[in-house]
Amino acid sequence: MKTDYVSMSEVTAIRSSVDVVLDLIEESTGAILAGGANSGWIDAELTLGQLRFIHELANERALSISQVAGRLGVTLATASQFVDRLEKPGYVERVHRSDDRRVVECRLTGRGLELIAAMRGMQRDGLAQLLGLLEPDELRDLERLFRAIGQRLPATSRPGSGFAEEEIEHDG
Repeated sequence: MKTDYVSMSEVTAIRSSVDVVLDLIEESTGAILAGGANSGWIDAELTLGQLRFIHELANERALSISQVAGRLGVTLATASQFVDRLEKPGYVERVHRSDDRRVVECRLTGRGLELIAAMRGMQRDGLAQLLGLLEPDELRDLERLFRAIGQRLPATSRPGSGFAEEEIEHDG
């Protein structure tokens, strides 16, 4: 009978291998970006926390200010200030919900949607450039590995959760 026991040295070796792969990915993507493969969205001068929020808002379509506060772990006033900083340059807008005018929702504007499209396009273009460096058999191996990862992910896992801590002033 096989056990699922993993020794401490195996865990350390796995972590080390993961770190090596992450470093290689960073180096490769850094080289692509340095070569001019960005789409100008970097000029937006947004913090990582703001970019993550805009990405999450694109997935959610709309969030009430109380939902923003809950996700950020801050008061309504702090959440409102956070949204203000994205509303001023035109990335988000506040809209009263049609079924309850007391509820104000935050939504992406056309400019916010363009930003998301530019970010996603840059990611895809950068990855295409990296993958274009591989031979056909190497691409098949990579596909097999990513399919294995996909099969092992929990069905409930969602990318893009959380916000950058430096962007949020926690209350209380």
